[in-house]
Amino acid sequence: MSSYLISNLSKDEKIMCRAKINKLAIVGPLITAIFLLIIAVVGHLLLNKLLFHNQEFLLKNGAAPRGAEILVKVFVWFILTFIPVVVLIRSLIKTLSLEVVITNNRLFGKVGLISLKTIDIPIKQISNSSITCGFWGRMFNYYTVDISHAGMKIVSGTSKGLLIPAVSNAKEFTNTINKAIEENEHK
Repeated sequence: MSSYLISNLSKDEKIMCRAKINKLAIVGPLITAIFLLIIAVVGHLLLNKLLFHNQEFLLKNGAAPRGAEILVKVFVWFILTFIPVVVLIRSLIKTLSLEVVITNNRLFGKVGLISLKTIDIPIKQISNSSITCGFWGRMFNYYTVDISHAGMKIVSGTSKGLLIPAVSNAKEFTNTINKAIEENEHK
């Protein structure tokens, strides 16, 4: 467990459950990035064949390629390689740096390496927790835990709770949240 989580526990707080983040959650973004990189290479080759087939002829006869041709090539290559790499790096950082725990008083955690985003919700404000699973989650046994709480944002007419992705022990985690809610109601 990270020093951030341990150092932010209060004296009477006990960790009841830690969300185990499944590192295989990066497989989906990795496959998507590889697929987009293949499209970039194929796109680059097709552009060379279809649009710039006279480039070798121009270079042999001493003429430089036109600026627009170079600009289109650079733009297409940049967009089709930059976006997948950024998406992959973002997913890696998010998945590898996410830590969330439920204590007897609150749900809290952090995500991020360079910029840090913290989560801190008192048990009294949590009203519900649910689990969803997508295609990659089903394949690699991880779930998204959705925590409904007071102070949730309303987006497009629907409330969005706190989403904790790639949790491999989601049932244990949500059961612990429900147990903490019940214990907190009886205090």
